[in-house]
Amino acid sequence: MQYLNPERFINQFKEMAVRLIKPKKFVGLALEDKGILAADVHWEKGRFLTSNTGYFQFPEGIDLKDPERLGKALGEFLQEKRFSGRKAIIGAPAKWVMIREKTIPNLSKENVSGILKIYAEREFSLSPEDLALDYIGPADGDRSNRLFLMAMLRSNLDKAILAVRWAGLDVLAATVSSSVAFSMIQGKMPAPVPRYFLYLRDDYAEFLARDGEQLVDIRHIQKDLKTETTAFAGELRRIISYYSKASNAYRLLIWNATSNELSEEMKILSGSLPSQVKMIEGNRDASVDKLEFIKGEDKDRFIAPLLLARTFNISEPSFIDFLHSRMNAKAGMIKKNQVVWASAVAAGICILFIVIFFIWRGEKKDVSSLKARLDGMGADVDKTKDLIEKVNLSGGWYTERPKVLDCLSALTAVFPEEGKIWVTSLALTERMEGVIAGRATDEKSVIDVLDQLKANSHFFDVQMIYLQNNGTSSQDVSFSMNFSYQDKE
Repeated sequence: MQYLNPERFINQFKEMAVRLIKPKKFVGLALEDKGILAADVHWEKGRFLTSNTGYFQFPEGIDLKDPERLGKALGEFLQEKRFSGRKAIIGAPAKWVMIREKTIPNLSKENVSGILKIYAEREFSLSPEDLALDYIGPADGDRSNRLFLMAMLRSNLDKAILAVRWAGLDVLAATVSSSVAFSMIQGKMPAPVPRYFLYLRDDYAEFLARDGEQLVDIRHIQKDLKTETTAFAGELRRIISYYSKASNAYRLLIWNATSNELSEEMKILSGSLPSQVKMIEGNRDASVDKLEFIKGEDKDRFIAPLLLARTFNISEPSFIDFLHSRMNAKAGMIKKNQVVWASAVAAGICILFIVIFFIWRGEKKDVSSLKARLDGMGADVDKTKDLIEKVNLSGGWYTERPKVLDCLSALTAVFPEEGKIWVTSLALTERMEGVIAGRATDEKSVIDVLDQLKANSHFFDVQMIYLQNNGTSSQDVSFSMNFSYQDKE
């Protein structure tokens, strides 16, 4: 039974049956650090209508680290607020997501997935099994493909899905809340469509940049525009200046999903932007009426879950779905054979077990064949790896002193000498984007290093990936954080 995975097969069968039946009620769930924005939406007479909205605040002492308790509390909340949908679309926060641009040759979708998994392991210093992956952009064409690899920790995604299932909901898709909002609002606006999007919440914001149909960047801004207006405006200007060219005009779409009136702050924000960037307040734009919300103030605060619930079965190339990722070519093939699956549903349990048997036999045969081919290629693979290592080792030192040494020197200076915190692994790309992982005797040492990195003018986009205890018998903690380095002369 090594090659048979009944649970995966049953889940795929169930998801396909749900898509064939086409449910008419959905719940959009936009996840945040301390709560969940929820919207109950139903499909009626050719359009989506809002039934209910609500904010579920995590109970004291309960969060995603305990998905069972959190899910049960969420289920009680939805029942109390009379949410009727039983199919959920999850929206992850931008702080969970990492994005990298990659250009690859013209290959089949299966080969694209394999190459991107190798890139993911190199870029994020984690095994592909530890990451939930998807990508934006075409996988076929007559030239090199410009793709954008999206990744988040699989543990975060698994805990979110498990909590929603404990709430009594079936999960149809797992995407990124602000990405969906930007895509759907932008699609209703006249040309020229906005290139940038700023999603404002009470104590944070999310910035997104697009190039045509492709999402090219997504960032979490841990600042409150209401209370940190000047610092917020400065950080936004720095981010936008990285993309904007003085000779071109761009539009920035802002959506205020906070509970505050921000008219004065918006004026300050507009005055701080580069001259070629025009700011648009989406809440007041007439084109947003085309989204056909039910009239009311809820649409401003609950824009993310409202639009999440409308994404069922969406097929846009810019749509991200970590649950049905483009990285899984087999899942894509199954979706195309809806007639076969419909027949399997009608045939009943007997045919289901026959299909399972043939899939198991076919997979076992394929694995045996591939293993034999791999064994025969062992010598060539070893020689190629040795050659690549030698070329990479010598190439960086051939003409000039590598810039990576300056980065390593600056990074070393941030860490204290007393030995309370140490690095166990470091991954650094040619673009000076890095991921470090390590251990420390306590959490304070990790936070101090994180603050030192953020305070250092050479480092930017510094984010904590995870910080966790190593076990009950040890006071040590493990951590991982990513950063970008720039040598400012």
